[in-house]
Amino acid sequence: MSEIEAGIMARNCVECGSLFLSAGPGRCRRCMEKEDHDFESVRAFLRGQQASATVEEIHERTGVDRGKIVKFLRDGRLVSGKVTGDVLSCEVCGCPVHTGRLCESCLKGLQQKAAMARTDPPSPFSTVERVQGRMYTQRRKPR
Repeated sequence: MSEIEAGIMARNCVECGSLFLSAGPGRCRRCMEKEDHDFESVRAFLRGQQASATVEEIHERTGVDRGKIVKFLRDGRLVSGKVTGDVLSCEVCGCPVHTGRLCESCLKGLQQKAAMARTDPPSPFSTVERVQGRMYTQRRKPR
């Protein structure tokens, strides 16, 4: 199987701009490893904390960019139990959340809408009728 068939393409890293082969995320291996290292630094800092810390305090103590800390919270990699302040808010209703992008009630509503969308719509054909021996036809339901 060729690289094109496997979905591997040459692309530029969205963070550092270097050219690399990728079949998945738009970041090179070096940037992904740096993000993992930053995440481990933040997580180790929060584990060692007895009290809560703000994003600014975490940034000052670990050197990790504020945006990355918020990204870790949004992606669900961190839970803001030890991160103080209204760092995250629901993208639908605006109420504060501890992790992710949506609050519990908006997430449940979205899941219900998705479940309803997955069900098959009723067929416009009501019944199959037998006409003249072996031939079958379908009659449309009146609208």
